[in-house]
Amino acid sequence: MANKSSSWDVLVPAAKKNDSAAITELIEQTQKSLFTFCFHLTHHRQAAEDLTHDTYLKALRSLHQLESPSALLAWLKKIARSLYLDLLRSSEGSLASSVISLEALSHSETGLAQEICTEENKEENTAALQVLKKLSEEDQVILILIDIQGCSYQEASQVLEIPEGTVKSKLSRARQKFSSIFNGTKS
Repeated sequence: MANKSSSWDVLVPAAKKNDSAAITELIEQTQKSLFTFCFHLTHHRQAAEDLTHDTYLKALRSLHQLESPSALLAWLKKIARSLYLDLLRSSEGSLASSVISLEALSHSETGLAQEICTEENKEENTAALQVLKKLSEEDQVILILIDIQGCSYQEASQVLEIPEGTVKSKLSRARQKFSSIFNGTKS
């Protein structure tokens, strides 16, 4: 992340001046992580692609508002989450009931995703995904950010616009809720 972040210190100011090569490079460096985040929010490939695209459009229009280039990815995820919540409100939650794909989750990097996506535990995998869907949007997002995408508390704090201490306590509660429901479903 340090290499990307240091390149963002150069690329973001250039992108603010409408340098198309800098904009393209920023998109290439953030696209995988942003799409993965959007996919975990929407549970649907096409919706995630649309959300990713809309996020970049909004971000490029308001790039001048980004104060710290090193916060680029957290800022993009914050925009994506805001657009997603707007979409949920406008569609009356129809996306919230979508089914998440085990195959897609298995490509995630860390934490909860590795526990959920082992080939040996297909039954547990399905139960874990169902539990994740039962949690509130806020609990899902914090688990996705930290346990699935491996974001730091600071990055999650920026995305959710809450203090790091609050991130830690909300994460702890979300993990407890997940564990409680998950262990209850296995009985």
